[in-house]
Amino acid sequence: PHLPGAQRPARLYHADNNETNWTWSNTAQYVTQIGKHNIDVLGGMEVSKQSVIDFSAYSEGYALEDKDYMWPNAATGTMRNSGAKVGYRLASFFGKVNYNWDDLLLASFTIRHDGSSRFGKAHRWGTFPAASLGFRFSNLLKKDWLDDAKLRLSWGQTGNQAIDNNAQFGLYVVDYGLDRVTSTAY
Repeated sequence: PHLPGAQRPARLYHADNNETNWTWSNTAQYVTQIGKHNIDVLGGMEVSKQSVIDFSAYSEGYALEDKDYMWPNAATGTMRNSGAKVGYRLASFFGKVNYNWDDLLLASFTIRHDGSSRFGKAHRWGTFPAASLGFRFSNLLKKDWLDDAKLRLSWGQTGNQAIDNNAQFGLYVVDYGLDRVTSTAY
């Protein structure tokens, strides 16, 4: 504890953070109409990367209280440090085809192929298809009180990469046997 009037030991706290995020997206689209047939084709890809490097050090108790000598390893008292390097990469390739006949019969087909570094090598890539069929019956009824109504049936698969960057590794909890002090590591 610190007593009033007592001199506190010299302290140093140093932190570095380096974070990089980038995303690169490309799409191409083709739209055409042939008579009552309307076709819209879209294809694309996206890659993104996040990288974070953190380091911090805390120390106290220096024989010389001069900034030229106050390095974390020169302290005579408490010394703590921590660091982390995390990040992930994601690549996605996707395509979509929309078709309608006379704005009455509707169809849509989508496919994605995603790869994420958050998963182990055996499960890094996934393919996610989807499809829908629709019938816009409001175009046949022509009622003043009904602007737009359709019946639609759809199906699709989704994925989720909202997991920890290190979840692909096994989780270990080590018990050192010293007053139940534990440490968690990937």
